[in-house]
Amino acid sequence: MSDGRAISFSFAFERPLDTWGRWFAVLPTRSYVRVDDQGFEAVYGLWRVATQWANVASVERTGPYRRWKVAGPARLSLADRGITMAATTAGGACVRFRRPVAGIEPLGLLRHPAATLGVDDLDGFVRFVEDHIGTVDEASTPSGPPGRRRRGSVLAAARSVRNWRRRGVYHERRSVERVERLDMRDVPRRVRDRVNDYRHGRGIESVEYVRRDGDDFYRFRIDDRDHGDFYLDIAPNGHLLGRIDR
Repeated sequence: MSDGRAISFSFAFERPLDTWGRWFAVLPTRSYVRVDDQGFEAVYGLWRVATQWANVASVERTGPYRRWKVAGPARLSLADRGITMAATTAGGACVRFRRPVAGIEPLGLLRHPAATLGVDDLDGFVRFVEDHIGTVDEASTPSGPPGRRRRGSVLAAARSVRNWRRRGVYHERRSVERVERLDMRDVPRRVRDRVNDYRHGRGIESVEYVRRDGDDFYRFRIDDRDHGDFYLDIAPNGHLLGRIDR
């Protein structure tokens, strides 16, 4: 990904699929789709898919899915070799590539013509991808997500396997410039509506206004007695930036 402003989309975790995913290290803190002006990166536990917008051909909503097709780890389609990263039966976004990308195994030998992503804010993600398809010239953006990998190097293969086993992906940490505690009455209506959509009746422990690297957002601590408290980060326009589990 580039050094510019990035947005993180959380994956939707549906019970009991969230529990089954934990057996394969698929956790909310290790699973997200990060997008910026250069391309996107999807991380789903140990699995990762990344490419530039110039390599994205199309995006469409798909689903609903059967549980056995999405339960547990990232899935490989035997029909078209596509990769599925989803822990919900409600549906996802199928992103198709001009050139297949790596993802299901660490060596990059098996490549995928499409990736199905079960993100929480499905409409917002599809709109973002549609607005960015084909907007970046790969030749002019070497800092974007990796394209074709070099093959045939034993050392490179060993390094890939080592990184695969040691992978522990968390949401990017950046310096915080300002944090201000707020009352719920001081929060914009569109932000209140969005947090109500995602807290599913759970209580709100606290509300903070955060300014980080020039970006403003609201952070809500949600009381979840069954699985532990978590945080929702929401932009002033009501867009869900991500979920962070404690």
